[in-house]
Amino acid sequence: MDRTIITDHNGVHTEVHYHTSGPVDWATRWHQMHAPAFADWVLAALLVMWAALYVLPSLVARLRGVHAFGAVVLVNLLLGWTMLGWVVALTMALVMERRADYEMRVMAYRAWADGQTAIERRA
Repeated sequence: MDRTIITDHNGVHTEVHYHTSGPVDWATRWHQMHAPAFADWVLAALLVMWAALYVLPSLVARLRGVHAFGAVVLVNLLLGWTMLGWVVALTMALVMERRADYEMRVMAYRAWADGQTAIERRA
């Protein structure tokens, strides 16, 4: 068995052992030196999934068109790292009033305060 020291483009030295009796598989040797390990890909995928799950309350609030979207994002970013804060942010995103409903309620209240109906006020 022979050994060879290979230097890649970053200057990293790798010691490779191979049998001189058989052919050298250059593709396998290149792959061993340059391709990230499977664990690196799994770790990257887990980090992306964690990040998506972490901001899920903010995404839900945005998709629902929640009136207090900024409050949901603030709770999510500042307290989301605690499990309780994340659950509170998700609950806020699912339960809070939508912007269109809020505006309709405010318009109806202002019309009522002025002695008009909401339909008269809209016109």
